Amino acid sequence: MKDDMPQTKADKSLLFWCTYMLDKALSLRLGRASVLQDYDISLPHVTPDAKAAYPGKEVMTLWIQHARVLGRIYERLYSPGALRQSDTLRIEQVNILAAEQQRLMASTVSLLREFENAVDGEARMFALTLKSDEVSFLASLSLTYRALPPNGPRSKTFAGECIDAARASMRCHLEATAMMDEQSLRIVYIHWTILYAPFIPFIVIFCLVIETSDREDLGRLADFVRSLEPACEVSPSVRKLHQLCQVLYNVAELYVEAKAAEGVGSEFDAYLSQLGFMPIDVDGGAGGGGGGGMMGVQAGHMDGDGSVQGGLDEQMRTVAQTNQLEDWFSGKNYMMGLLEEDLSEINPMAWPS
Repeated sequence: MKDDMPQTKADKSLLFWCTYMLDKALSLRLGRASVLQDYDISLPHVTPDAKAAYPGKEVMTLWIQHARVLGRIYERLYSPGALRQSDTLRIEQVNILAAEQQRLMASTVSLLREFENAVDGEARMFALTLKSDEVSFLASLSLTYRALPPNGPRSKTFAGECIDAARASMRCHLEATAMMDEQSLRIVYIHWTILYAPFIPFIVIFCLVIETSDREDLGRLADFVRSLEPACEVSPSVRKLHQLCQVLYNVAELYVEAKAAEGVGSEFDAYLSQLGFMPIDVDGGAGGGGGGGMMGVQAGHMDGDGSVQGGLDEQMRTVAQTNQLEDWFSGKNYMMGLLEEDLSEINPMAWPS
């Protein structure tokens, strides 16, 4: 681009960064290494100088920087090499990536505050864009915090930070859709915010419901499914997403009801297996919803006098956490792959009572 005119150079740079953003988001969604590596790029991670209404340049720069983080989430937390690292290193990387996302999200929210009460068309469009960006940041934070080991009484599978980010993203999503009166805007939003990159919060909340039978989280799933309905008639992609989420909601609802009635059995596990998930109990066995949570395993045991075996148990816990994380990420990819499949044969409503 050395001999290009300034505007041509800016256009080429913008085209490159659009390709870069697609590459990073799809890499994470598909669980594969990205093609465009940061160490091969000499351009700064900012929008090139170009004529754009405020805050268009600022928003685009935030998108580029967020895309860079998405690539690093896969590289540092979920790639085959990253899954072999110790819990200590993984936690360190989670904290680094989370801090960067929170910084970018703070900039996004700050811009949003300037436009959230706007009434003219262009300013209102910026407000909708920035609100959808907030949803995206919370969704990627959920995936980042998913790499943490469980750290509290709320779940044996998810860290508290992951649960909080997932719930916040689901709430923010409903706030975003409530801002969109036009169906075309809602379709664009769902395609570029929910389908474009993996919308982890729904998967986290689904798994959490299977583990904890929390009725409020079940309601969050129902609200998300309803939020997709207005766009189903005009978008085949949204219709497939709605069908998948509806199936998962039905699975979760029936699982909670059967668990309350002490009727969880192999029939449920068969359907969960079809969806790429299988509850694992505290002893490492499948089925029965035995308290270990979705894809959860609890390593370690007590010796005869009641004391915990130190080094061996710690090693077992690390291996169990790594295997659990790898299985969960693979299950997430499998579930997103179901968007391309025919789900008509998966009918949880036909479960034996």
